[in-house]
Amino acid sequence: MAFRNVVAAGGFVSCDRDLLMIFRNGKWDLPKGWMETGEYPMQTALREVREECGQLDLTILADLPLKTYHLYFSKGQYIFKETHWFRMKAGHNSVLFPQKKEGITKVEFVPVNSVDARLENSYPMIRWIWESLRATIEFIG
Repeated sequence: MAFRNVVAAGGFVSCDRDLLMIFRNGKWDLPKGWMETGEYPMQTALREVREECGQLDLTILADLPLKTYHLYFSKGQYIFKETHWFRMKAGHNSVLFPQKKEGITKVEFVPVNSVDARLENSYPMIRWIWESLRATIEFIG
């Protein structure tokens, strides 16, 4: 069985004690997207967060990303996806707007105490990322 390999990158983005989340195709998610030819993962993460979420003044907080891997079936083929997640901080002057052509209908900075409720309608991998990185929000502020 052949797999299509895809590399993506995204952001675990905070502003104070809020987490940047998107509502895409009926589920809460974190901004991410596929790497373009010639890009490095960090470039992809910055580009995708801005494309999907709006005008953000972003700072990468850790050079080494959290990497996740998952397999899914789409359009008649299996996809093996490697995603590089970068911790980022957004400035207070952010102007949020969803990238509707990607199925994103909402972009919000969600207070930390509300994230768990949003993630009840999300993907298992996104819940795992939240559990893995949630404590870092205290230090991002």
